[in-house]
Amino acid sequence: MNHTIKDATVKVLLFETLNHLSARAFTFVAAYNFAKDLEALRWRMPFQMNCDT
Repeated sequence: MNHTIKDATVKVLLFETLNHLSARAFTFVAAYNFAKDLEALRWRMPFQMNCDT
């Protein structure tokens, strides 16, 4: 997951402050948890997995 976040934030954009980076990372993780079906979770989203358990 760290590699995925790094590829979507630090490697793509330059940030003026740590707050900008934190906001971008939070937004990415929120979108990832609600939109990405993962093979390791039997093609469910992380949010769905949490609801099921």
